[in-house]
Amino acid sequence: MVELTAGNDIPFKILIVDDNPSNLFTLESLLRRLEHCEVVQASSGEAALATTIENSIDLILLDVQMPGMDGYSTAEHLKMTRRTRDIPIIFITAVFKSAEFIKRGYEVGAIDYLTKPLDENQLLNRIRLHRKIFERETALRKALKTLEFESQERFRSYFERSTVGMAIVNPDRSWQEVNDALCLMLGYSRDELMHMSWPELVCPDDQKLDEGCINSLLSGETDDYTIELRFVHKDGKVVHTHFAVRSVHKEQGGIDYLTAMIVDVSKTKEAEAVLRRLSQAVEHAGESIMITDSSGIIEYVNPAFSELTGYSSDEVAGQNPKVLKSGKQQALFYEKMWNTILSGQVWHGKMIDRKKDGSFYPAMVTISPIKSELGETTGFVCLQQDLSENEELENRFYQAQKMEALGTLVGGIAHEFNNSLAGITGNLYLAKKRASQLPEVIEKLDIIEKLSFKSSELIKNLLSFARKGVVQKTPINLPLFLKEVIKVHRVSLPENIRLDLDVGALPMTVNWDANLLQQALINLINNACDALMTVEEPLISIKLSEFSADGDFLARHPETDADNFACLSIRDNGAGISPDDLPHILEPFYTTKKIGKGTGLGLSMVSGAMHAHQACMEIESVEGEGALFLFYLPLQETEEIEFSPRQREVIESGVGELILLVDDEENILETSKEVLESIGYRVLVASDGSEAVDVFKANKDEISIVVTDIMMPKLGGVEAVGLMKKIRPEIKVVFTTGYNKEEERLGDVHSSDVIVLYKPYEVDELGRTIRRALDA
Repeated sequence: MVELTAGNDIPFKILIVDDNPSNLFTLESLLRRLEHCEVVQASSGEAALATTIENSIDLILLDVQMPGMDGYSTAEHLKMTRRTRDIPIIFITAVFKSAEFIKRGYEVGAIDYLTKPLDENQLLNRIRLHRKIFERETALRKALKTLEFESQERFRSYFERSTVGMAIVNPDRSWQEVNDALCLMLGYSRDELMHMSWPELVCPDDQKLDEGCINSLLSGETDDYTIELRFVHKDGKVVHTHFAVRSVHKEQGGIDYLTAMIVDVSKTKEAEAVLRRLSQAVEHAGESIMITDSSGIIEYVNPAFSELTGYSSDEVAGQNPKVLKSGKQQALFYEKMWNTILSGQVWHGKMIDRKKDGSFYPAMVTISPIKSELGETTGFVCLQQDLSENEELENRFYQAQKMEALGTLVGGIAHEFNNSLAGITGNLYLAKKRASQLPEVIEKLDIIEKLSFKSSELIKNLLSFARKGVVQKTPINLPLFLKEVIKVHRVSLPENIRLDLDVGALPMTVNWDANLLQQALINLINNACDALMTVEEPLISIKLSEFSADGDFLARHPETDADNFACLSIRDNGAGISPDDLPHILEPFYTTKKIGKGTGLGLSMVSGAMHAHQACMEIESVEGEGALFLFYLPLQETEEIEFSPRQREVIESGVGELILLVDDEENILETSKEVLESIGYRVLVASDGSEAVDVFKANKDEISIVVTDIMMPKLGGVEAVGLMKKIRPEIKVVFTTGYNKEEERLGDVHSSDVIVLYKPYEVDELGRTIRRALDA
């Protein structure tokens, strides 16, 4: 009786060839899982050739990259010897993964080509498949050899009952016999198949390969061959097969017929395709992926991991994930994480890890157990999403919220503060007028007046810093402006500090708010002075130059689209800024100075001014060596602008016109009334909008102009004026307010053609505004 399967008592002998002892040990340990399997080792191509001579090898797992004779050369030598040319070879490599190397592997005789990291189940399934094919081929060969001694009925029984496609083929490749399994595999009835030839069923892309193999067999170069061949099913789908053909010769010579065994491996190919797509997805994933064994030793990392952490796959393979430990998490954090994943659950959380260069990065981490078919945890897969950009956006959002809150606070303070300053400046004007014969008193009152308006400028700067102020941009000749500001401020510097100014000879015009630019410059000089307190030869260097932006600069500063800038640099040789403080120095209320020495608003105001003018700022500092502030101000093409200090204008007086003055602040009302009377006007007063309407009704024909505050209790200024215009449409109006122009509470008053005076205002400005409104 013919034995159709290999006996269980004959082990399936596998030769594993690798120059790495660790790989040999790992592979042998894996292959020991297979029943009736014997493993033989060889550490080189030469040793593998010798082993095949001494042993009957059924399958070879061959590494590609080895010193001396590599895997390709070893395979070529094996195919040269009749004894070894039919041994199936599976290449295994971690390096030669491209299509070019895979093609070469098949050209030198491989039946399979696997890349590392190996999927254990995939490898074992491949071996089981090849073992099954080998056993069936072996059984078939045994059966064919004994056919001349066995009856035709016994062979036919095996032929018909076999679950593997089998056929007897004429030398011209027409079918002599086909079994049911082959008919089922290809979808044709026996009668249909018998009226077709073998080549008709082969996939067009494989016909050249098939022709080459069959011609070698028919010419006598070989007695058999085994290839992977694709057939076309009756319904058009492709059937992947392992195709084994052997020639049977006549006693007198020549080929009598061919025997063919066809094993359908379509499902295996589909599984391999899925696995290949999964592998490609992991390799090209944008998120970091790390795979470890059950004890946490790293087995695989994808390219995104290397890009994120700086570690190559070779550097971390075999390592513990502790290489990424930052020390930012406590031991209890890791204990809870391990307890979760060891219990078979998925862990998800945020952590701080360390890159190869020592820097930290925040990541959202998901760790999932990898389970076997029996439900046992065999490893873990860890996904990391870099949160650096997300946190930067969050920080900007929180900073914007802080700025918005501060802006609301400053807006409210500004109203009260400006109202108070309006009262102060009005009374100063009256006091100076009455003390006109007392020059020493006038001098002191002038100082108080300057301080009052300086306080007003401070409020404007605060509003600009909070991005709620009115920015009044005008063309400024920067070199002349800098010379004037430095000339005034130089006298206030400590005598031991040297200040060098280099503005060049070329005119540079920028469109800026002069007050904000001056305040920003003074803030920076003051900061530099504070940093120079302990330096023996303190120096502040201010330099102005032209700068043309390149791609790198514009990439760093997306907030601007200008090409040409005036670069203003301010350098000192003071204490410098520590790396811990540097990221925070532009935050409001952040200061490194002693209590009472700084508010933490100076640089924040500078930053706010930069944003308001689409300018850019960069800061460089080495602690202990000083600091460099670089400001890039967009240049404007315009005629040269002469910078000159503001001259006080002559007060334009009235000629007895009657003014209705409205304000809910009693002090402002009394002071403004006295001021207006002192410059030639008659004045009626009202403390709110409702009272103002009543006064206007009673004096509608005499009142020449209404000067009213906008925000008041009972009835606001805008509403009151609306009622007055119903009585007398042509009445002239000047609005006043302690709020800034951008304040939402003012509504759309600025969108109409009205005159608005912002408190505090100088008397000459008040007189000029009223006079021009009357004369319009």
